[in-house]
Amino acid sequence: MVYVWHHAAALLGSLALSGAVYGRAWTRAHPRQAVVLWHLIVFTAGASLIGLLVTLALNSLGLGVVPALGATRPLRLSLPQTAGLLAALGIVAIGAGLQLSTGVSRSRSRARHRALLDIIADASHPQLTVVPHQGVLVYTVPGRNPRIVATSGALERLSPTELEAVLAHEHGHIDGRHDLARFPFSALRKGFPRSKAIAATEAEINLLLELCADAEAVRRGYREPLLTAMDHFSPTADQACMLSGLRIRRERLLAAPFRRPATVAALYTAVITLSLTSLSLYVLPS
Repeated sequence: MVYVWHHAAALLGSLALSGAVYGRAWTRAHPRQAVVLWHLIVFTAGASLIGLLVTLALNSLGLGVVPALGATRPLRLSLPQTAGLLAALGIVAIGAGLQLSTGVSRSRSRARHRALLDIIADASHPQLTVVPHQGVLVYTVPGRNPRIVATSGALERLSPTELEAVLAHEHGHIDGRHDLARFPFSALRKGFPRSKAIAATEAEINLLLELCADAEAVRRGYREPLLTAMDHFSPTADQACMLSGLRIRRERLLAAPFRRPATVAALYTAVITLSLTSLSLYVLPS
């Protein structure tokens, strides 16, 4: 039962660490490290939950997960043990299914989006696909051949330097493959659409990735133009999430450097320790 408690502790620890990462001031200053931590936390929670169920099922056999799967002798399991194994396999199957269905859905959505852009947009601009609309909007359609899309209203209202700053931000998304960083959380959101915790986590990841792209624009020397460009993007009052995101991004661009490497290092150490604990117990006999 020792391994069962270890898996349970790793699961609870990863959930506790998510509270130490969510919405904290240091994550705004170190968004890239925070995104990596979120991925490690989700991986650790999933591995620990599966390990917990499998170890409960195999505990009386004295086998770890991998040794049990490779055992030559037949495994004689009771009904509760079989239920535990089936639950673990079900979680794996659901996770794989969500990843696959989300990937297919996203690929089809992007294909439709590109087809629509081919019909309505002006592709003569050297860097942008321009959509005729008076609103101010610039975004990226990611993928193998990413496109940066801007409305004609954005080109009219943004100065040349502001447009360069916004393009630097969008290239930060493209170069950082932020679409892939969003992917696991989008899949979880699709699988559990009513979960407020998952919705909040996905929104947090989206904000952190926006901050990562802002940091890339700042690295290229566009801090001030990016700030003034944000003034042209005016979400409506009902888009509270977008308004809040713009406010946080502005505050971060105006803030002094935030240095707390000890906090980041401690959290990395904790989550990696929990992750390695669960993974090692997959191999060792129970």
